Amino acid sequence: MLSGRQDESPWLVGVYLSVMAVLTLIALFLGEETKDVSLEDGESASTEEGVRAPVASSTAAP
Repeated sequence: MLSGRQDESPWLVGVYLSVMAVLTLIALFLGEETKDVSLEDGESASTEEGVRAPVASSTAAP
């Protein structure tokens, strides 16, 4: 692939990893927080008063 041939230098691998790291950071900053999102309805689990309510699980505990 990037360093499969003898005449290529390993700096191409470093450039590739650097580009992937930058793209990962961009995706991290542009993505939304999903900690308080319910998987059933896709809405926030916070209440009107600003206090977060626990998200109920759809399966019953044994």
